[in-house]
Amino acid sequence: MSDTEEVTGSQAVSKHKLVDTITDPELAWVAPEPRGIASTITAQDPRLFTIVEEAGAVNWEVHAPAEGERICSSYTEGGFTMYEMAFKEMGYRLPFNDLEAEIFGRLKVAPSQLHPNSLAFIRAYQILCRYLEVEATVSLFFYIFQIQRQKVGDRQGWISLKHQSSKIFKMFVESARGFKERYYVVKPVTEFALNSLYMDRPVFLEDGSPQLDEGGEPVTEWVLRFPLSWSSEHFVLRTDEYLTAVEDLTPAEMEGFEKLKAYVDGFKPCKVITSLGDVALDKHGKPRIEPRFVNTRLLLSCKTVSAEDTLLGRMADLASELMRIAAEQKGEKSKKKARRSKPNILIAEQTASGSITQSSPVGSSAGTPGGRAKRHREEHMTPIVDLSEGDGGFVLPACLSNRSFFDKNPLQVPASEKNYVLGVSSAARQNQLNEDIAAVIRLAETALVLNEGGPTREVEKLAARNAKLEGHIVKLEGELIDLRGKQENYGQLLEDVRVSRDELELAKKRLEEVETRGVEEKKNLEAVIADLQSKLAPAADEAIETSRLVSRADLVKEIKRQGGLMLASMVHGWKNAIAQLRVVNAEHGLITDGNHKLKRVENGQIVIPEEYKKMALEEEKYDEAGDDDDEEEEEAEEEAEEEAVGEEKAPDDNLEGHDEST
Repeated sequence: MSDTEEVTGSQAVSKHKLVDTITDPELAWVAPEPRGIASTITAQDPRLFTIVEEAGAVNWEVHAPAEGERICSSYTEGGFTMYEMAFKEMGYRLPFNDLEAEIFGRLKVAPSQLHPNSLAFIRAYQILCRYLEVEATVSLFFYIFQIQRQKVGDRQGWISLKHQSSKIFKMFVESARGFKERYYVVKPVTEFALNSLYMDRPVFLEDGSPQLDEGGEPVTEWVLRFPLSWSSEHFVLRTDEYLTAVEDLTPAEMEGFEKLKAYVDGFKPCKVITSLGDVALDKHGKPRIEPRFVNTRLLLSCKTVSAEDTLLGRMADLASELMRIAAEQKGEKSKKKARRSKPNILIAEQTASGSITQSSPVGSSAGTPGGRAKRHREEHMTPIVDLSEGDGGFVLPACLSNRSFFDKNPLQVPASEKNYVLGVSSAARQNQLNEDIAAVIRLAETALVLNEGGPTREVEKLAARNAKLEGHIVKLEGELIDLRGKQENYGQLLEDVRVSRDELELAKKRLEEVETRGVEEKKNLEAVIADLQSKLAPAADEAIETSRLVSRADLVKEIKRQGGLMLASMVHGWKNAIAQLRVVNAEHGLITDGNHKLKRVENGQIVIPEEYKKMALEEEKYDEAGDDDDEEEEEAEEEAEEEAVGEEKAPDDNLEGHDEST
């Protein structure tokens, strides 16, 4: 069979009301049921089972998932989801032992990612190995079991384990009803509990060699032993890549497997009878018998190690499993199954995953020659009473399954009974007969009432009513989940409306404040503009050139220009005064050395003020550099100065105080 179970059609329709609250894009690969089924567990649930560790220890706490959280959700503080039945009915206790943690780690799955039947196989495997003194290893486990994936479209659901070739364990339940919505979150509350989820793992280099520290010791890292939340990493590998090949088993593991197989092969087969008590026959007209396996559910119900050992010691001939009533099936369906069956297979067993696994009769490759001989003796030597079917008391002859019993075994009265009957008086016999006849009548009345229905009918009515109530409960649970989802959505909408209303009120207040500030700022701006306009208004006698100065840059430029003109005018006046003095005092030889336009007379001496010394030095450097220049350049500068001064001439084109006639 394929390692992936494609769920389509009616199988894909869940009886649960699915409310998908998962928003994490990393969980997009998860199937609808794990994403949509909410936990029905609450703190007030009277059925709640919270014993997750051995008595006396307080290392773990149980929490109900929050609204919107699902079995596949991630949880903080080392929390992970677990199904209640794993602790309540399978006997799991935290922390997980090494084998359990290694199986989860090898599969790269969270514990809740495994179907409960698979969790039961892990526990039963450990118990049986302990009983048979076989070392329970991960390699041997994955030699016995293989992996089956539940795929819905392109999404993945729960992961299941099933036997590869030699079946050893019965499934915990044919259909694990009710487990999907009974889950909670388990969180460590002590350092011991938290550390139990981690391990030291060596660090390897790219070439596969271990990384060493400065002291030459291997470097390790502190990592989780298995994923705490549902992980898609499992699906990176094919299912067969997780299994153990026969050549990879050690001699001790192969010997252990043979020991497990031999233990189960030693079980007495189960006889199948009809609901009327007749022996059920196969299509060849022979009595139907079925091979038996370790009763996983019964084994995990044991509360102590001694109870487990007692049960496993009696499992080979457990009276309660040596006979079962054949399930009524439609004739056409049975014919189809018979055509699909192999010639040497007598019955088909329905597994929990919906697949059909075929079982061989005693005497096949799974049986022994001794088993065939025993069946041969049963065909030719039928005992009157099979004492092995009793529990030590008086066993009645099998008259229902063997209608011809009294034909083959006529009724006879023992001699001791004859002597007793003949030895009593007629009156005593009469009294005894009266009592016996009354007892027979009471027995007949009871049989008639029971045959008409009686308690059986009441039980049937109650069973039908119970089934109806269960269906109603399922419907109500679905509606409850739906209502919770709607309530959550409604609450979110109310919250959004409240937030939107608050934001609207805040926006209105801010708008009013902005409008108020806008009016005030407008008034202030109008006042500033009016003030500026009043300051910029031209004077009555203002020249046209001045009105052209409309910006600060224009004003600064004009100031600089006027400053340059003033300087040029001053230089021109200075040179003109010197020139005139030279002409007037030509006969006397006027001395002008030491004079400078930046110097002044103080205390009868010509000095240069401190604030002008730097300017004078720069001018001297400039004059020295200009001594070698062409005289035309000097004349051009003088002309430029004269032109600059000429622009400032009076209306009569003469500079004030300057006599050109001189």
